[in-house]
Amino acid sequence: MQKCTFTINLKLHANVLSAVAGIPFIALGYRFKTFDFAISIGLGDLVVPTDDSNIHRSILNLVDYIEEHQDIMHHIPPLQLECEKNWIKFLLYLPKEFYGGDKSD
Repeated sequence: MQKCTFTINLKLHANVLSAVAGIPFIALGYRFKTFDFAISIGLGDLVVPTDDSNIHRSILNLVDYIEEHQDIMHHIPPLQLECEKNWIKFLLYLPKEFYGGDKSD
């Protein structure tokens, strides 16, 4: 994925993966969660509603926008670090048997 200039994604988790990797994405929004995610990381303009009557033109416009704004993901590295911290916190609270730990511990 690191070789990609950008991705075009229908599913939310593909957009999350792109964002965490620092790769710009065009989100095809068909549910509010896609719009909410993009807005929450300051990239709400990169969502194209799937019911857009000019979806092909909207996607091409965003491709041009991403190519003109190479630094669009500059704020993502702090988000990557924050995700890492939250993931570690989450793992610390899991019961050991969830991830293969010995129940007798």
